[in-house]
Amino acid sequence: MKISRIMKILGGCIFIISIIIMFALQGIALEVDTHRAINLYIVDKTSTFNGYSLDKYLKENLGIVDGVTAKFNLRMVQDWIGDGGEFEDKPSGCVPYWRSRNHFHNPIDDSGFSGIWDTGFLSGMSAIDWINQPINTQSCGYYSWDDARKYYYAALTAPDKATRETNFTNSFILTEVQS
Repeated sequence: MKISRIMKILGGCIFIISIIIMFALQGIALEVDTHRAINLYIVDKTSTFNGYSLDKYLKENLGIVDGVTAKFNLRMVQDWIGDGGEFEDKPSGCVPYWRSRNHFHNPIDDSGFSGIWDTGFLSGMSAIDWINQPINTQSCGYYSWDDARKYYYAALTAPDKATRETNFTNSFILTEVQS
């Protein structure tokens, strides 16, 4: 009799935990496809935000004549930027959403994600600290501001076209340079 009662309690606990996990998974704020779609919307040739257009900026400030439709490694800039939105959330070869825990910033105390239920479990650093990590130090890919600058500099100064194109691609997608 005691064993059947224990089994009922255990079954009930497993059921409740399953429901909690199911709802927690539904609470993911930004799906990978949504991040890609937002990036593609922002780089659309017709989009302007407070007078800013990426297409216009690429043409007028960076000398990329075709703007967001310029091709590097056979794909357009806008496609690389779309990929960047996806890979920032779910880079290949990494635990899904591992990087996303560093996408938060609390302006009151400059902290990042405090972990699940404020326990510190899976906590992350502030998004401001994360983006300012030194070159080649972020986990699951190198996407920091200094990494992007390194790729862009290499794209402008590399002696051969293939290396320049790879670095332009990395500037837009912000992924790890393959050596």
